[in-house]
Amino acid sequence: HSLFALLSSFLISVLWFPGPLLVVANAAAGDEGGTATMCRTGWNGNSETVIPESWFNDNYCDCPFDGRDEPDTDACSGSLSWAGVNTMNSNPATTEPNFVCPQQPDLIVPLSRLNDGICDCCDGSDEHPDKNHCIDNCDEVLKVERERKAKIQSDFLAGSKKREHDLSQFEKLRATKIAEAYDLDQKIEVIRAEIEDIEGTQIVGLKETYVLSRVATMKDLVAGHSMAADLLTGLKLEELEALLVHLCQMAGEISKSDKRDNGESTCLALRVAALDLGLTWGEQENYDDGTTETTFHNATDAEIVQIVFENAAEESEGQPPLRWRKSPPKKNGRRRLDEADEEFRRWQESLPQDPKSSDFEAGDEVHDDYLKHDDEYFMNDDEYGEYIEESEEDLISSSEEKPVFGKQYDFIGEIRTSLFSTIRATFLKESQEILDGIDKILVDVEASDNNEESSESDNSQPDDSHTNEDDGSGKDTIDPISYTTLRNDLLEKRAIIEHGLQWGASAKFLLGASSFSSRRVILERLLIGTIFYGQVSTLHVWQILQAVLPEYNVLSQEFMEAERICASAWAGNCPPKHVYREPGDGGADATASPDNIEYPPSFLLKVASAFCDEESSRMAKRGDIVCHRNSSDDDIDNIIESLLSLPSREGHSYFGYEVPARRNEKIDPFRTMFDPILKLPIDVQGLQSLEDRRDAKEKELGNFQHTIKALWKEIGGKSGNALGRNGEFLSIANQCFEIDSGKYTYELCVFGKASQKDSGSQTNLGKFDNFEYVEEGKNTRVLKWIDGAKCWNGPRRSATIYMTCGLDHKLVSANEPGTCRYVFEMESYLACDEEYKLSVGL
Repeated sequence: HSLFALLSSFLISVLWFPGPLLVVANAAAGDEGGTATMCRTGWNGNSETVIPESWFNDNYCDCPFDGRDEPDTDACSGSLSWAGVNTMNSNPATTEPNFVCPQQPDLIVPLSRLNDGICDCCDGSDEHPDKNHCIDNCDEVLKVERERKAKIQSDFLAGSKKREHDLSQFEKLRATKIAEAYDLDQKIEVIRAEIEDIEGTQIVGLKETYVLSRVATMKDLVAGHSMAADLLTGLKLEELEALLVHLCQMAGEISKSDKRDNGESTCLALRVAALDLGLTWGEQENYDDGTTETTFHNATDAEIVQIVFENAAEESEGQPPLRWRKSPPKKNGRRRLDEADEEFRRWQESLPQDPKSSDFEAGDEVHDDYLKHDDEYFMNDDEYGEYIEESEEDLISSSEEKPVFGKQYDFIGEIRTSLFSTIRATFLKESQEILDGIDKILVDVEASDNNEESSESDNSQPDDSHTNEDDGSGKDTIDPISYTTLRNDLLEKRAIIEHGLQWGASAKFLLGASSFSSRRVILERLLIGTIFYGQVSTLHVWQILQAVLPEYNVLSQEFMEAERICASAWAGNCPPKHVYREPGDGGADATASPDNIEYPPSFLLKVASAFCDEESSRMAKRGDIVCHRNSSDDDIDNIIESLLSLPSREGHSYFGYEVPARRNEKIDPFRTMFDPILKLPIDVQGLQSLEDRRDAKEKELGNFQHTIKALWKEIGGKSGNALGRNGEFLSIANQCFEIDSGKYTYELCVFGKASQKDSGSQTNLGKFDNFEYVEEGKNTRVLKWIDGAKCWNGPRRSATIYMTCGLDHKLVSANEPGTCRYVFEMESYLACDEEYKLSVGL
């Protein structure tokens, strides 16, 4: 190249390429005294290369991003369209200088498009003067541009006024609603104070008044009654404890036989009686380490007041059962058992469950997969019968082993081997052998029936010579239903005995783990309370005393171990007799003395005499019916037949054991002692009135809270931003906008759902998710809907609105740039703000 050419190219580069042009002296290797330039190269232009002077205008584009090395050739024309060259550069700090059309300052032309034969500027100033073939049509182009800008300006001015009006209206609305919310807040505080007064003062006061009266009544009028004094005065301390343990055992059997028991393995009667003393034990009965928490509370302790009052209120209405801890929360209208007691939970899980009983009740949610389950999931009647037999066998073993663990078993063992439990232990042993015998008989009958069915199917022609005759075994006359009924009766009584043993063990544990300063006084009050709450009768107390007092021990034991017919275990103590005892802890004394007392008291002897007369009459009617094994050699089949021959098993004793009945409050002598507590008035109606007032206030409170929540929602929350900046979306909140595109109509509801409609059908495009602000470009507001219907073999449908400034709210375009991803453009005056004004150069 000549020197003239070099100077010309340099001047052209400087004139046509505004901005910095890097000129490097002696930069190229082997270039002495020459000039060179630096240009961006590489992927995304992130590297620089030194271009020597000799490479200028050599018809090879070394600077593809700006074409500065080929100003006099077309080598770099269109270079930005080369594959692999990124034409976007978002970093203004590294943006290279571009060419600006003189009459169109908003039109920026990249240097690579200069001299490319295409007229970008309206006057052709982007092409070389020597090769300029462009027509100067700036008048027409600029007129259209001025009209376009004028419309943008006009729309912006009108839209911004509408926007400002809406924002002003929102500000006024927000101020009004905030004032309303504040007023409601003041009313809510007043209502809360009223509720607190009703609940925390009036209701609590009513309950405390009753409980204090109840505690005083139990102490002074019940435990202080002359009957209580006559019963307790002649007993030693250890006899009191033994009597109390067996009272719990008896109460457990009564509770179980009444089928009103809630499954608790602790002595419920003792724990409830303790509440009248302000005494509580820990929920966990830690048999293994022999400890439990023992606490004496103030009589007005809130939790004790609540429990005692609840028990009394339900007791007056005949409600079962008594509670010794706070009522568990309700679920689906039913109270759930508190399963904090691990021993009870493990025992409950060990019991067989009835597969035919549904776990679902009215109102429970039932899932489709449950409803559509195969029928084979359920048992037919034969399978169910087999299952019940297996379950009952499990119940036999579980009732003796699975319900107890560790040292609890030792506690139960001590009670089981006591004199009072002798008949019960006998029943458990003998009934097990009878159950085994019944099972064998039923198995033999079933096997015989199966053989007959098999024989009939093998011989289609009947043979008179092989007529099935009674072989004398009696198997053909067996009624399986009667055997099954007897079997179930025995199992039920076994469960009752086992439950009583658990309650007795619980009492023994709780008393042994407790240390009382006035032990005798506390034990006496606990004993009277346990009789009351356990529904133990006067006769039951006399029977327990026959096993506890040493004066009766020998007589009781000899009768229990003797061979006899279906007499009660306590018939051997008939006729009843009294002994002389020293008062207090003195115990037994053989001689009558003015200082000694006759024991048991006369009211017990009177009840016992009536029992003896009744027992004698019953035995005379029964005759010689045997309902126990006279010796180990007795044939089990004969014993079973004897039991089956009883005209009615109700009221009969098996091996001397009879299920204890609940105390008859109308005729039992203890009625006199318990009358003050039974007649103690409890203001249930007064409580109901207070609770109704409280409920009405709580409903009013809930309504106010709901109204406040609605008020805040209406004005975009406490910050107001839930409706956009300054609440700008209030005017379109919950409005729906439609646009037709092809065969579809699209509907998008702000803060609602989006859908695609087609001749009656509708496809869910999603529910409103959020909005966001994009600061770059004209589309500063973006509204999004997500989680629409799933596309076949694709993602879930979604919709997005890009909002731009316009006079009215309307959708102007609909596209699907990606699979099931719908994009819409919306004009709205809500977008006519300062950011938009700057973005369009107004």
